[in-house]
Amino acid sequence: MERIMDGKSSHSAMRQREPIDAADRNQLSTLDIPSGEHEDIHFEDDSAGLRFDNEALAALDWQKIKEYLSGFCKTAMGQQRALRIPFLPTKTEIERELAQTQEALTLSRQRGESLPLSHIPDLTLPCQRLAKGGRLEADILLQFRHMLTSAEQIKRFIGQIKEELPALWERAELLDPLPNLRKEIERAIDESGQLRDDASWELGALRREVRSCHERIKRKLQHYLTGPQSRHLNDNYYTLREDRYVLPVKASDRNKIPGIVYGSSKTGQTIYIEPQPLVDLNNALRMAENDVAQEEARILQKLSQLTTKSLPHLRSNLDLLRDLDLIYARVRFAEELNANIPVLVEPSEGGFNLKRARHPLLIIKGVKVVANDIHLDHKRRGLLISGPNTGGKTVTLKTIGLFSLMVRAALPIPADEGSQVPLLTSVYSDIGDRQSIEQDLSTFSAQILKLRSILEKADEETLVLVDEIVVGTDPVQGSCLAAAILQELAECNAYLAVTTHYESLKSLPYEDERFENASVGFDLQKLEPTYRLYIGTPGCSNALQIARRLGLSDRLCHRVEKLLDTGTDRFERIVSRLEQQYEELYEERDRATRARQRVEKQMLTLQRKEDEITELRERLLRGEVESLQRELREAKEEIRSTVKTLQKKKQGGDLSKAHEVEREIQRLQKQAKETVQELDKKHKKASPKAQQVQVGAKVRVHSLKAEGEVLEAPNEQGQVHVRVGNLRIRIPLSDIQLKGQGGGAHKQPRKTKSKQHLRAVEPRKKRQEEPEAQDEGDDFLAIQTRENRCDMRGLNVEEALQNADSFLDQAYHREWNTVFLIHGNGTGALRKAIRQLCKESPYIERYRPGGRGEGGEGVTVVKLSTT
Repeated sequence: MERIMDGKSSHSAMRQREPIDAADRNQLSTLDIPSGEHEDIHFEDDSAGLRFDNEALAALDWQKIKEYLSGFCKTAMGQQRALRIPFLPTKTEIERELAQTQEALTLSRQRGESLPLSHIPDLTLPCQRLAKGGRLEADILLQFRHMLTSAEQIKRFIGQIKEELPALWERAELLDPLPNLRKEIERAIDESGQLRDDASWELGALRREVRSCHERIKRKLQHYLTGPQSRHLNDNYYTLREDRYVLPVKASDRNKIPGIVYGSSKTGQTIYIEPQPLVDLNNALRMAENDVAQEEARILQKLSQLTTKSLPHLRSNLDLLRDLDLIYARVRFAEELNANIPVLVEPSEGGFNLKRARHPLLIIKGVKVVANDIHLDHKRRGLLISGPNTGGKTVTLKTIGLFSLMVRAALPIPADEGSQVPLLTSVYSDIGDRQSIEQDLSTFSAQILKLRSILEKADEETLVLVDEIVVGTDPVQGSCLAAAILQELAECNAYLAVTTHYESLKSLPYEDERFENASVGFDLQKLEPTYRLYIGTPGCSNALQIARRLGLSDRLCHRVEKLLDTGTDRFERIVSRLEQQYEELYEERDRATRARQRVEKQMLTLQRKEDEITELRERLLRGEVESLQRELREAKEEIRSTVKTLQKKKQGGDLSKAHEVEREIQRLQKQAKETVQELDKKHKKASPKAQQVQVGAKVRVHSLKAEGEVLEAPNEQGQVHVRVGNLRIRIPLSDIQLKGQGGGAHKQPRKTKSKQHLRAVEPRKKRQEEPEAQDEGDDFLAIQTRENRCDMRGLNVEEALQNADSFLDQAYHREWNTVFLIHGNGTGALRKAIRQLCKESPYIERYRPGGRGEGGEGVTVVKLSTT
């Protein structure tokens, strides 16, 4: 079966190969294999130009990946799509899907938000019914309404931040919530999936008639249950038989109550009779119910026809919601596996460059996974992995293979950011049991058949994975045959990852630059594998060490050592030392990587804090200035009003008072101007000039509330490099203050609040009187005002803590002395959380419960730190 793409035929028809070795080729062609026997390879997605061997998919456990992905879907359609997730044929399609996934992943990781998807059942069959002119029941129409509501919510959510999510908006913009259809369904059908009484005027009237019939029948039956004829009944109740009301009459008294018999009890002691006076009433009820059913059918038919008119839009919405659900599942998949979006390259431009790759199924199982770097260059395409059994060689093969499949399905891979994967069009594997009972083939023969079939199809966009190449035969001939097959595959430019124990194959990379050695580590002290992959060095099988660990006697092990070839033994010792050195280097690199990641995370957090503080300072300054200006305008208006009043009452003594008011205005304006200048000065006082900041100078960093040392003079952008403890960071000049200059070690006394100045001169406003001390020994007393209190009643704990933290930050930078945190009593959970915050907050010097007149235990009074 040959594949033709982009006008190029398979390599078997186009490429003229040089013979590798005549003897090897002869050996390959004269193997004792039944003539005409070929391993039958089946493919998935062959119609799309992709050839993924079904055996490879099974060996790589691709089905388990799809099942895991489907578990994150919220809709039935999304789950079905995930279980049949397609391999995308073009790089453009894959990059579009990955871009949408990346946006949703960033939204989740940075903002803690996800797409507002709700459960939507599979509506494929109802759509087919509509297409054939069928009528839908009310509960199915309600599901369509829920689907449209979900479409409207998702479109609105993404639309609000479409500048941040352009790729997702490109898809969500196509959603059509069909508001008119949604309203029609909502008007006619309630949340339980039943038609409302007011779905039509006729339906309401008919249902009232049905209820009236029931009531008339029940009143009539009540006469039988309580009147003289009750003695003929077996019990004091009535029931329904064939949708008609009947009475349980004693069999011996059946003639005492004339009517129609509707059966008897199992014992024959009770006869169910519809009394004659109820016959017409029951008939009327049946007719009324029939009228109701006809009207309901008419309404449902009308709604179904209305829905049918929008069928193309409904189907489009379902497809879009299914695709968005799959994106949501990809995000959850990435979060659970700590996966990232890979860099995609064409096979001719670059190979595998996997950073800290982890096998996804091992993570899913909860196994502690050793992350490994895996490199398979587009020039050195063959990776020969050697080392001990159970050391991770096969896991490495499967990781490479799974990543190749995952990128074709636009799935994030569990590797660090910047990992690179080529877009391959075919994956073949020979992993697992190779014996064929049906064809009576040995392991060796079965593998050769499979390899021959792969050789006929492999090209530069192929990945070949072989676990223990050419085994089950003479080792010398087997190793030569393996080398010949590998070089033949290299002629095809295929990517190869092969495991082997053949010593002769380990020298192949030194003779042929198309191959690279790799090994899995082994701890000689613990005598156990490390599962670490070392690129560039061959590995030792460590068979003797493993045998000793498994209990083989020392006497027998010593005999093995004597039998070992001296050169082989020396080679293994050298390789073991190299592995140990590699292990030490890897551990050191991992420690450095973790430390760098911690610092980067701290730097990111500090940068965000700095931005927040800068924004808060500017906002507070603007707010305070605006508040002062507003109060100034109010005061001027009040004074002008006073002047007008005095002018109207103009008398000798009043004129002097008018002049006094004018002087008050002038003084007020002067004081307001001084206050605004004071604010400006306060805003700028912590920003030293660049030439004042010298290397080695001690500074206070406002955003960290800590002291540090200048490491480098300010740069052109006005940023200075400082060290705070063990942290080195670049921050703006506005965030530092030289020690000994205002607000530092020699902090100036606080100035009286400007708003208090204003109120002091307002003629018609009185100051509040200070309350008496509530608790003996309390020395931080304050008047509770609208500004110095934070009311968190009605909030949950998380919201309250956010409000309290923001309020304390604002109060600290405004240099307030005392504030009030109002949390109420309730269950006590909020009070406990707030007081725990008070214990930990750097802004707070002391705190206490509210006293008499302050709110008691429902309030926490806080004295802010002055440093």
